[in-house]
Amino acid sequence: MYFPFHNSQEFVGLQALPTFIANDAMKVGNVERDITAAQAHLSGSRWPRERPGKS
Repeated sequence: MYFPFHNSQEFVGLQALPTFIANDAMKVGNVERDITAAQAHLSGSRWPRERPGKS
Protein backbone atom coordinates (compact mmCIF):
# COMPACT_ATOMS: atom_id res chain seq x y z
CA MET A 1 0.00 0.00 0.00
CA TYR A 2 2.77 2.45 0.89
CA PHE A 3 5.29 1.18 -1.66
CA PRO A 4 4.63 3.90 -4.30
CA PHE A 5 4.72 6.57 -1.58
CA HIS A 6 8.06 5.32 -0.25
CA ASN A 7 9.48 5.16 -3.76
CA SER A 8 8.48 8.76 -4.44
CA GLN A 9 10.12 9.84 -1.18
CA GLU A 10 13.33 7.98 -2.04
CA PHE A 11 13.28 9.62 -5.47
CA VAL A 12 13.57 13.06 -3.88
CA GLY A 13 16.36 11.93 -1.55
CA LEU A 14 14.52 11.10 1.67
CA GLN A 15 15.26 8.01 3.74
CA ALA A 16 12.89 5.93 5.83
CA LEU A 17 13.09 6.33 9.59
CA PRO A 18 13.00 3.31 11.89
CA THR A 19 9.43 2.47 12.82
CA PHE A 20 7.74 1.29 16.00
CA ILE A 21 4.40 -0.47 16.25
CA ALA A 22 2.43 -1.81 19.22
CA ASN A 23 0.08 -4.55 18.02
CA ASP A 24 -2.98 -5.73 19.93
CA ALA A 25 -2.77 -2.75 22.30
CA MET A 26 -6.55 -2.79 22.84
CA LYS A 27 -7.15 -6.54 22.86
CA VAL A 28 -4.13 -7.75 24.81
CA GLY A 29 -2.83 -4.59 26.41
CA ASN A 30 0.49 -4.53 28.23
CA VAL A 31 1.17 -0.85 28.76
CA GLU A 32 4.42 -1.26 30.68
CA ARG A 33 5.92 -3.52 27.99
CA ASP A 34 4.85 -1.17 25.20
CA ILE A 35 6.20 1.92 26.95
CA THR A 36 9.52 0.18 27.62
CA ALA A 37 9.73 -0.95 23.99
CA ALA A 38 8.86 2.56 22.73
CA GLN A 39 11.48 4.17 24.96
CA ALA A 40 14.10 1.68 23.79
CA HIS A 41 13.14 2.42 20.19
CA LEU A 42 13.43 6.18 20.73
CA SER A 43 16.73 5.96 22.58
CA GLY A 44 18.18 3.91 19.71
CA SER A 45 17.10 6.37 17.05
CA ARG A 46 18.85 9.61 16.16
CA TRP A 47 15.94 12.01 16.17
CA PRO A 48 16.02 14.81 15.38
CA ARG A 49 18.63 13.96 12.84
CA GLU A 50 21.30 16.48 12.09
CA ARG A 51 21.00 18.07 8.70
CA PRO A 52 24.10 17.93 6.52
CA GLY A 53 25.76 21.31 6.36
CA LYS A 54 23.77 22.78 9.27
CA SER A 55 25.38 23.81 12.57
